[in-house]
Amino acid sequence: MKHLALLAILLACSGAVAAQDALAGKRLYFDAARVRGTAASCVDCHFGLPGAFGIGSAANDPARVQRAIDTIAQMSLFRGRLTQTDYADIAAYLGRPDVPSPNLRVSTSGAALDRIDFGMRPAGSTATGQLRLANTGQLPLRFTSAARIVGEHAADYTITASNCTDVFAPGASCSIDVRFAPPPGASGSRRAALQIEHDWIGGLAAAALLGQAEAMGDPAAPPIGPPGGGAEGGSAGGSGGGAAQLGWLLVLLLAVALRGRTARRGSPTVMHSR
Repeated sequence: MKHLALLAILLACSGAVAAQDALAGKRLYFDAARVRGTAASCVDCHFGLPGAFGIGSAANDPARVQRAIDTIAQMSLFRGRLTQTDYADIAAYLGRPDVPSPNLRVSTSGAALDRIDFGMRPAGSTATGQLRLANTGQLPLRFTSAARIVGEHAADYTITASNCTDVFAPGASCSIDVRFAPPPGASGSRRAALQIEHDWIGGLAAAALLGQAEAMGDPAAPPIGPPGGGAEGGSAGGSGGGAAQLGWLLVLLLAVALRGRTARRGSPTVMHSR
């Protein structure tokens, strides 16, 4: 019985190791360019498993993975970049593409998944948006940095709240709130990016931050209406106000002149009987 128990423990441990190898292989398959500094990753040519170009034939066969890299010209970019352990891990993943893993999903408070568009905002005003993250996989991942804002107009954006920290368990979700506040005098496109690093494929969750600033005090077309103050157009001032007043004065004078001219021509005379 003791021997059977020991065998069961060894089998369980070997299964865990195999699963870990397959998990590491999945990371390399999708992310070798970032993890190992190669010019591309396996997925860029072979796509998602079962994959193209017969890659499935190397399942659980590290020697075949290595031979393909050593002999196929298109795979030369991996030469000298991958180790024997890497070959074994990739082969393990090819043999077990359904290995449990994290799965980070990114969405936003807007219609697009990869950007938050705040639209046109008057300079000096504010608007808010939100980046939402969810782990829909079977294993946890870990956030390895705090959320940050980078880019040309990063100062126009502020992180106001975030609960995306440390270990991100399966089924968990979190969010990062952002405020857009173009400063007085700003105008035109205001671009930045919201980022947070993690330890899974891609290594970075991000969303573009897009906004338009409308400068306050831009000259506007004069209101149509009588000069002077009031709820409609405000008080006229400067040369523009004087021109508007002169225009209305000319209109009034013309109306008076036309009325006098009509009176001189005569209106129908009403005869009174005596």
